[in-house]
Amino acid sequence: MLWNLIKAETYRATRLKSVYILPVFLLCMTFIVGMVVMRMDVLSALGYTEQDIEELGEMGNSIEGFQRSFEVGFNTGMDMGRDAAEEGESTVSMSSFWGIGICYYDDVVEIFHQNMESLDQLIYVAIFAGIFFGDIFATGLDKNLIITAKHRWTLFGARIIVFGTYVMILHILRFLFSALTLLLMGDRLWWNIDGAAVAYFFLTYFLTLAFGVLLCSFCYVCRSKAATITVGVILASGALTIALSLGNYIINRAFHTSFRIENYIPSQNLSILSPVCEGETVLRSIIVGAVYFAVSYITALAVSKKRDIG
Repeated sequence: MLWNLIKAETYRATRLKSVYILPVFLLCMTFIVGMVVMRMDVLSALGYTEQDIEELGEMGNSIEGFQRSFEVGFNTGMDMGRDAAEEGESTVSMSSFWGIGICYYDDVVEIFHQNMESLDQLIYVAIFAGIFFGDIFATGLDKNLIITAKHRWTLFGARIIVFGTYVMILHILRFLFSALTLLLMGDRLWWNIDGAAVAYFFLTYFLTLAFGVLLCSFCYVCRSKAATITVGVILASGALTIALSLGNYIINRAFHTSFRIENYIPSQNLSILSPVCEGETVLRSIIVGAVYFAVSYITALAVSKKRDIG
Protein backbone atom coordinates (compact mmCIF):
# COMPACT_ATOMS: atom_id res chain seq x y z
CA MET A 1 0.00 0.00 0.00
CA LEU A 2 2.85 2.37 0.84
CA TRP A 3 4.32 2.07 -2.64
CA ASN A 4 0.97 2.85 -4.28
CA LEU A 5 0.53 5.92 -2.08
CA ILE A 6 4.06 7.08 -2.91
CA LYS A 7 3.33 6.78 -6.63
CA ALA A 8 0.04 8.67 -6.21
CA GLU A 9 1.68 11.48 -4.22
CA THR A 10 4.59 11.66 -6.67
CA TYR A 11 2.12 12.08 -9.54
CA ARG A 12 0.33 14.82 -7.60
CA ALA A 13 3.64 16.59 -6.94
CA THR A 14 4.67 16.49 -10.60
CA ARG A 15 1.43 18.29 -11.50
CA LEU A 16 2.46 21.31 -9.42
CA LYS A 17 4.08 24.17 -11.37
CA SER A 18 6.15 25.14 -8.34
CA VAL A 19 8.11 21.89 -8.67
CA TYR A 20 9.66 23.22 -11.88
CA ILE A 21 9.76 26.94 -11.04
CA LEU A 22 11.57 26.71 -7.70
CA PRO A 23 14.80 25.22 -9.17
CA VAL A 24 14.98 28.24 -11.49
CA PHE A 25 14.93 30.58 -8.50
CA LEU A 26 17.50 28.35 -6.82
CA LEU A 27 19.80 28.66 -9.83
CA CYS A 28 19.43 32.45 -9.96
CA MET A 29 20.15 32.86 -6.26
CA THR A 30 23.16 30.55 -6.48
CA PHE A 31 24.58 32.73 -9.26
CA ILE A 32 23.94 35.88 -7.20
CA VAL A 33 25.69 34.43 -4.15
CA GLY A 34 28.55 33.24 -6.38
CA MET A 35 28.95 36.67 -7.89
CA VAL A 36 29.08 38.30 -4.45
CA VAL A 37 31.62 35.92 -2.91
CA MET A 38 33.79 35.31 -5.99
CA ARG A 39 33.67 38.41 -8.19
CA MET A 40 32.99 41.35 -5.86
CA ASP A 41 36.27 42.58 -4.39
CA VAL A 42 34.62 44.24 -1.42
CA LEU A 43 37.64 43.90 0.89
CA SER A 44 40.01 45.84 -1.35
CA ALA A 45 37.35 48.42 -2.19
CA LEU A 46 36.92 49.12 1.52
CA GLY A 47 40.65 49.50 1.99
CA TYR A 48 41.59 46.18 3.60
CA THR A 49 45.31 45.44 3.37
CA GLU A 50 46.81 41.98 2.93
CA GLN A 51 47.90 42.04 6.58
CA ASP A 52 44.31 42.81 7.69
CA ILE A 53 42.95 39.93 5.61
CA GLU A 54 45.56 37.52 6.99
CA GLU A 55 44.72 38.51 10.57
CA LEU A 56 40.99 38.09 9.95
CA GLY A 57 41.63 34.70 8.38
CA GLU A 58 43.57 33.54 11.45
CA MET A 59 40.80 34.74 13.78
CA GLY A 60 38.14 32.98 11.73
CA ASN A 61 34.53 33.28 12.87
CA SER A 62 35.43 34.11 16.46
CA ILE A 63 34.03 37.10 18.35
CA GLU A 64 37.43 38.77 18.08
CA GLY A 65 37.36 38.22 14.34
CA PHE A 66 33.98 39.91 13.93
CA GLN A 67 35.03 42.79 16.17
CA ARG A 68 38.25 43.26 14.22
CA SER A 69 36.32 43.10 10.92
CA PHE A 70 33.98 45.83 12.10
CA GLU A 71 36.81 48.02 13.34
CA VAL A 72 38.80 47.73 10.12
CA GLY A 73 35.78 48.29 7.90
CA PHE A 74 34.40 51.17 9.97
CA ASN A 75 37.71 52.99 10.32
CA THR A 76 38.54 52.49 6.65
CA GLY A 77 35.12 53.72 5.60
CA MET A 78 35.46 56.83 7.77
CA ASP A 79 38.90 57.60 6.34
CA MET A 80 37.72 57.11 2.76
CA GLY A 81 34.67 59.27 3.36
CA ARG A 82 36.76 62.03 4.94
CA ASP A 83 39.27 62.02 2.09
CA ALA A 84 36.55 61.98 -0.52
CA ALA A 85 34.73 64.85 1.16
CA GLU A 86 37.91 66.93 1.19
CA GLU A 87 38.59 66.22 -2.48
CA GLY A 88 34.94 66.55 -3.50
CA GLU A 89 34.83 63.06 -4.97
CA SER A 90 32.58 60.04 -4.53
CA THR A 91 33.81 57.37 -2.14
CA VAL A 92 34.01 54.19 -4.20
CA SER A 93 33.14 53.60 -7.85
CA MET A 94 31.06 50.58 -8.75
CA SER A 95 33.80 49.28 -11.06
CA SER A 96 36.21 49.03 -8.13
CA PHE A 97 34.06 46.31 -6.58
CA TRP A 98 34.44 43.95 -9.54
CA GLY A 99 37.51 41.76 -9.29
CA ILE A 100 38.70 38.81 -7.23
CA GLY A 101 36.37 38.11 -4.32
CA ILE A 102 36.97 36.40 -1.00
CA CYS A 103 36.03 32.95 -2.36
CA TYR A 104 37.61 33.27 -5.82
CA TYR A 105 40.22 30.57 -5.08
CA ASP A 106 37.94 28.30 -3.02
CA ASP A 107 36.44 24.90 -3.88
CA VAL A 108 32.91 23.73 -4.69
CA VAL A 109 32.27 22.71 -1.08
CA GLU A 110 32.98 26.22 0.21
CA ILE A 111 30.77 27.82 -2.45
CA PHE A 112 28.03 25.36 -1.50
CA HIS A 113 28.58 26.34 2.14
CA GLN A 114 28.25 30.03 1.31
CA ASN A 115 24.96 29.32 -0.45
CA MET A 116 23.57 27.25 2.43
CA GLU A 117 24.46 30.04 4.86
CA SER A 118 22.15 32.40 2.95
CA LEU A 119 19.17 30.19 4.00
CA ASP A 120 17.30 31.05 0.79
CA GLN A 121 16.82 27.33 0.13
CA LEU A 122 14.58 27.16 3.19
CA ILE A 123 12.25 29.65 1.51
CA TYR A 124 11.84 27.36 -1.51
CA VAL A 125 11.24 24.40 0.81
CA ALA A 126 8.61 26.44 2.68
CA ILE A 127 6.85 27.33 -0.56
CA PHE A 128 6.75 23.73 -1.71
CA ALA A 129 5.58 22.53 1.72
CA GLY A 130 2.76 25.06 1.72
CA ILE A 131 1.61 24.20 -1.79
CA PHE A 132 2.08 20.42 -1.61
CA PHE A 133 0.37 19.96 1.76
CA GLY A 134 -1.93 22.97 1.51
CA ASP A 135 -3.61 21.51 -1.57
CA ILE A 136 -4.77 18.58 0.57
CA PHE A 137 -7.10 20.87 2.50
CA ALA A 138 -7.82 23.35 -0.30
CA THR A 139 -9.12 20.62 -2.61
CA GLY A 140 -10.52 18.26 0.05
CA LEU A 141 -8.33 15.50 -1.35
CA ASP A 142 -8.24 13.32 1.76
CA LYS A 143 -12.01 13.31 2.11
CA ASN A 144 -12.23 11.53 -1.22
CA LEU A 145 -9.76 8.83 -0.19
CA ILE A 146 -11.22 5.56 1.02
CA ILE A 147 -8.72 4.78 3.76
CA THR A 148 -9.05 3.56 7.31
CA ALA A 149 -7.78 5.51 10.28
CA LYS A 150 -5.02 2.99 11.00
CA HIS A 151 -3.41 3.85 7.65
CA ARG A 152 -2.91 7.54 8.50
CA TRP A 153 0.72 6.79 9.33
CA THR A 154 1.19 5.21 5.92
CA LEU A 155 -0.47 8.06 4.05
CA PHE A 156 1.44 10.80 5.84
CA GLY A 157 4.64 8.77 5.59
CA ALA A 158 4.22 8.51 1.82
CA ARG A 159 3.82 12.27 1.59
CA ILE A 160 6.90 12.88 3.72
CA ILE A 161 8.91 10.51 1.52
CA VAL A 162 7.85 12.41 -1.62
CA PHE A 163 8.48 15.73 0.11
CA GLY A 164 11.90 14.61 1.35
CA THR A 165 12.82 13.38 -2.12
CA TYR A 166 12.07 16.78 -3.62
CA VAL A 167 14.08 18.49 -0.86
CA MET A 168 17.00 16.20 -1.71
CA ILE A 169 16.65 17.09 -5.40
CA LEU A 170 16.87 20.79 -4.51
CA HIS A 171 19.89 20.04 -2.31
CA ILE A 172 21.71 18.20 -5.10
CA LEU A 173 20.85 20.95 -7.56
CA ARG A 174 22.25 23.55 -5.17
CA PHE A 175 25.54 21.64 -5.04
CA LEU A 176 25.68 21.29 -8.83
CA PHE A 177 24.74 24.95 -9.33
CA SER A 178 27.53 25.88 -6.91
CA ALA A 179 29.98 23.93 -9.07
CA LEU A 180 28.67 25.71 -12.17
CA THR A 181 29.11 29.16 -10.64
CA LEU A 182 32.65 28.27 -9.56
CA LEU A 183 33.42 27.11 -13.09
CA LEU A 184 32.13 30.38 -14.56
CA MET A 185 33.31 32.88 -11.95
CA GLY A 186 36.09 31.28 -9.91
CA ASP A 187 39.75 30.49 -10.46
CA ARG A 188 39.15 26.83 -11.34
CA LEU A 189 36.71 23.97 -10.78
CA TRP A 190 38.02 22.31 -7.62
CA TRP A 191 35.69 19.78 -5.98
CA ASN A 192 37.69 18.90 -2.82
CA ILE A 193 35.08 16.40 -1.63
CA ASP A 194 36.23 14.57 1.50
CA GLY A 195 34.52 12.92 4.46
CA ALA A 196 33.80 16.24 6.17
CA ALA A 197 32.23 17.60 2.99
CA VAL A 198 29.97 14.55 2.61
CA ALA A 199 28.92 14.78 6.26
CA TYR A 200 28.19 18.50 5.84
CA PHE A 201 26.08 17.81 2.74
CA PHE A 202 23.87 15.25 4.47
CA LEU A 203 23.64 17.14 7.76
CA THR A 204 22.50 20.32 6.02
CA TYR A 205 19.97 18.22 4.12
CA PHE A 206 18.71 16.72 7.38
CA LEU A 207 18.26 20.15 8.97
CA THR A 208 16.53 21.43 5.84
CA LEU A 209 14.21 18.43 5.88
CA ALA A 210 13.47 18.91 9.60
CA PHE A 211 12.58 22.53 8.87
CA GLY A 212 10.31 21.40 6.05
CA VAL A 213 8.56 18.72 8.13
CA LEU A 214 7.94 21.35 10.81
CA LEU A 215 6.07 23.40 8.20
CA CYS A 216 4.21 20.32 6.98
CA SER A 217 3.01 19.75 10.52
CA PHE A 218 2.06 23.41 10.85
CA CYS A 219 0.03 23.10 7.63
CA TYR A 220 -1.87 20.15 9.12
CA VAL A 221 -2.64 22.28 12.18
CA CYS A 222 -3.67 25.53 10.46
CA ARG A 223 -4.93 23.93 7.19
CA SER A 224 -3.82 27.00 5.28
CA LYS A 225 -1.45 27.15 2.33
CA ALA A 226 -0.81 30.90 2.68
CA ALA A 227 -0.17 30.73 6.43
CA THR A 228 2.33 27.89 6.02
CA ILE A 229 4.30 29.72 3.35
CA THR A 230 4.24 32.97 5.34
CA VAL A 231 5.52 31.34 8.53
CA GLY A 232 8.20 29.49 6.56
CA VAL A 233 9.45 32.66 4.88
CA ILE A 234 9.53 34.50 8.23
CA LEU A 235 11.55 31.73 9.87
CA ALA A 236 13.94 31.43 6.91
CA SER A 237 14.49 35.15 6.35
CA GLY A 238 15.79 35.92 9.82
CA ALA A 239 12.86 38.22 10.60
CA LEU A 240 12.80 36.88 14.17
CA THR A 241 16.35 37.99 14.94
CA ILE A 242 15.24 40.89 17.13
CA ALA A 243 12.72 38.73 18.97
CA LEU A 244 15.36 36.04 19.56
CA SER A 245 17.85 38.61 20.84
CA LEU A 246 15.23 40.00 23.23
CA GLY A 247 14.39 36.49 24.42
CA ASN A 248 18.07 35.73 25.02
CA TYR A 249 18.45 38.97 26.98
CA ILE A 250 15.44 38.24 29.21
CA ILE A 251 16.48 34.63 29.89
CA ASN A 252 20.11 35.50 30.58
CA ARG A 253 19.17 38.38 32.89
CA ALA A 254 16.64 36.26 34.78
CA PHE A 255 18.70 33.09 35.18
CA HIS A 256 22.25 34.47 34.85
CA THR A 257 23.17 32.05 32.08
CA SER A 258 24.53 32.17 28.53
CA PHE A 259 21.55 30.36 26.97
CA ARG A 260 20.85 31.16 23.30
CA ILE A 261 17.48 30.30 21.78
CA GLU A 262 18.81 30.17 18.23
CA ASN A 263 21.00 27.19 19.13
CA TYR A 264 17.82 25.11 19.25
CA ILE A 265 16.22 26.22 15.98
CA PRO A 266 16.95 24.22 12.76
CA SER A 267 17.38 27.27 10.53
CA GLN A 268 19.87 28.92 12.88
CA ASN A 269 21.87 25.71 13.24
CA LEU A 270 21.97 25.49 9.45
CA SER A 271 23.42 29.00 9.23
CA ILE A 272 26.30 28.29 11.63
CA LEU A 273 27.24 24.87 10.30
CA SER A 274 30.35 24.54 8.15
CA PRO A 275 32.46 21.67 6.78
CA VAL A 276 35.05 22.38 9.50
CA CYS A 277 32.85 23.21 12.49
CA GLU A 278 33.40 21.69 15.92
CA GLY A 279 31.94 18.37 17.00
CA GLU A 280 29.73 20.05 19.61
CA THR A 281 28.01 22.09 16.91
CA VAL A 282 27.52 19.01 14.75
CA LEU A 283 26.07 16.96 17.62
CA ARG A 284 23.70 19.75 18.63
CA SER A 285 22.51 20.13 15.03
CA ILE A 286 21.79 16.40 14.76
CA ILE A 287 19.83 16.40 18.03
CA VAL A 288 17.88 19.54 17.12
CA GLY A 289 17.01 18.17 13.68
CA ALA A 290 15.93 14.81 15.08
CA VAL A 291 13.75 16.34 17.81
CA TYR A 292 12.02 18.76 15.44
CA PHE A 293 11.46 16.01 12.89
CA ALA A 294 9.98 13.56 15.42
CA VAL A 295 7.79 16.10 17.21
CA SER A 296 6.50 17.57 13.95
CA TYR A 297 5.75 14.13 12.51
CA ILE A 298 3.83 13.02 15.58
CA THR A 299 1.96 16.33 15.82
CA ALA A 300 0.77 16.08 12.22
CA LEU A 301 -0.58 12.59 12.85
CA ALA A 302 -2.26 13.65 16.09
CA VAL A 303 -4.23 16.48 14.47
CA SER A 304 -5.18 14.42 11.43
CA LYS A 305 -8.80 13.66 12.33
CA LYS A 306 -10.83 10.78 10.97
CA ARG A 307 -13.23 13.02 9.09
CA ASP A 308 -10.33 14.42 7.06
CA ILE A 309 -9.31 11.05 5.66
CA GLY A 310 -12.45 8.99 5.54
